Amino acid sequence: MNQLFNIFANFTEMVCVRCGAEFLVAAVLITFLKEGKAALKFAGAGLAFLLFGLATPGMWNSLIWLLSGSSGLSSSTAGVLAFICGLVSLLSGAAALGLLYLPVYIAKRRGKPNFNWIIGLSAAGLLFPFVWAIAIFLAYKKGKAV
Repeated sequence: MNQLFNIFANFTEMVCVRCGAEFLVAAVLITFLKEGKAALKFAGAGLAFLLFGLATPGMWNSLIWLLSGSSGLSSSTAGVLAFICGLVSLLSGAAALGLLYLPVYIAKRRGKPNFNWIIGLSAAGLLFPFVWAIAIFLAYKKGKAV
């Protein structure tokens, strides 16, 4: 059962650390556009993602250690914990996938005439690190998207 918890915790850690790093890079890029409030929001979200991601494995290990005690973890308690841990992992993965749409949403709201590049970069951000941050930069950039 511990391997299952470790898989869920490590998945959540990887997803949240990647999202946090991309948000911090996007904050730096947006700073160059003199969009201070947006950059602060992105930096805050990036730090929150990083802290949550880095804390997840230790948090789950501590919780399991506290609940197991000397008698061991009962099967019903272990099942509930596995469900909650899996749900947190699933929600973090869904949030990361949902954030891929953020540059497209910003470009659409700002009325970018040519946001096909932003759509493509957002989709490519799933496979290539930090491409998503470039899509955010282009969505915030004044004038045309490309």
